[in-house]
Amino acid sequence: QVYLAPERRIDNMITQLYDSTSLLQMHVNVLEAIRIDYQEQRKKYLALAASVGLIGNSVSLAALYMVPTIWGFSATLSVSSILGAAGVYLYGNHLLGELREAMLTDNYLERTFSRLYVHELADGNEFVKALWIRVKRPITGTLSTVGIPNLIKVSNRDFNALENVLEDTVPSLRREASHLTRQRNEALQQAESETKVIDDGINGTWRKLKFKN
Repeated sequence: QVYLAPERRIDNMITQLYDSTSLLQMHVNVLEAIRIDYQEQRKKYLALAASVGLIGNSVSLAALYMVPTIWGFSATLSVSSILGAAGVYLYGNHLLGELREAMLTDNYLERTFSRLYVHELADGNEFVKALWIRVKRPITGTLSTVGIPNLIKVSNRDFNALENVLEDTVPSLRREASHLTRQRNEALQQAESETKVIDDGINGTWRKLKFKN
């Protein structure tokens, strides 16, 4: 058991690395999905507000160009368009506020998780389910503390780095640990063999001395 202690410690460290990286990967995946959902809605409302203002002013300018005498109507239409765009923008902000509140609920988080890990859940992957139980509360804490509008985009390089740890680094470390274990076992076997030879020699010498006496 004493000889096995270093091996177990190395194996535990490798397992801990895999576990921590898997947790971080799921944390990042869910946060990035929420960030994308939020930013898409934000862009949609901004585009709608801009369209209202742009179309109204375009019509106003076209009418003024074609019939200069109706400049009063054109001015009114232009102001109305600007006010309409401002109203759409404010309403969009109100809807975004409701969306932020919804994104903090367990229901929304569960739906996001199920969407991202649909294949793993279909296969009954218990490891992924266990990870989600552990990571859901920290994700809620991050969303509440940092704020959904302030979430930073995760680069492909960062995603690839996490995937590389799981797919390349951890397996490589396990192979190296297995190789070292085999070398240690071979060294122990050789030491035991040499010890046996020495013990046999000592015992043989002892029997000869005992026989002579």
